[in-house]
Amino acid sequence: MHTFKMLSLKPLWPPRLEHEFRYQISYWSWRNLPMPTFKSVDVTSYAVDSDGRTILASTAAATFAFDPQCHEWRKRLEWSLPFSGRAYFVHGLDVFVGLTKDVDTFGHLCFCRWLLGGGGDDEQHDVWFSKENLSSKDPAKSHVGTTLVYLGENRFCLVECVRNGDVKAVQKWLEELDGQEDHIEESPLSARCRLTTFSLSSEMNGGLMAAKTAVQCYKVPMEACCFNVNPVAFWL
Repeated sequence: MHTFKMLSLKPLWPPRLEHEFRYQISYWSWRNLPMPTFKSVDVTSYAVDSDGRTILASTAAATFAFDPQCHEWRKRLEWSLPFSGRAYFVHGLDVFVGLTKDVDTFGHLCFCRWLLGGGGDDEQHDVWFSKENLSSKDPAKSHVGTTLVYLGENRFCLVECVRNGDVKAVQKWLEELDGQEDHIEESPLSARCRLTTFSLSSEMNGGLMAAKTAVQCYKVPMEACCFNVNPVAFWL
């Protein structure tokens, strides 16, 4: 991580010289913040805490917290959040929700609830997984990447990029293509963006389940079919 900044609405002082009435100008500006004590490449998961302000970032061994009001990093937990990538705190369910980092539970949602609020070694947590596997189960398609997006009011969207096509056939096609872009539509490789929307609700035993599930698939442009990354998605 080379920079760590915050977008601020507070007026700069001294203000920019190109404004004639500089004392009346208020506009967005980027403010430098203290750098974290860990490297960005070491971050395994991250989330915003239940207060809606504190940023949580986990490495393999610990979880750190940054409060933008006091501009200070500190070690929050002696354990790592059990998620892969971003997780979300759902106030209506009092739980963090994200994608599991465990390959054995791939496709299942991961839930984490903190049991004590003392911090450090005294703060414990409960981790469990959804019964439902929400990922694509088509054996003819290979998984490329997955992103979980929170839509608000206990609603989520699982964004998956899946790809089909014989690997050897694709390699042969690439060798024969030799820069002839007009044949790109003939590629044996195709990709789909699979969107699974669902709502989380509480079960009688206190667990959580995915309900009102709906799945839609969209064709991905050929130019984006060869990237092995998690899709970038957000909710407006």
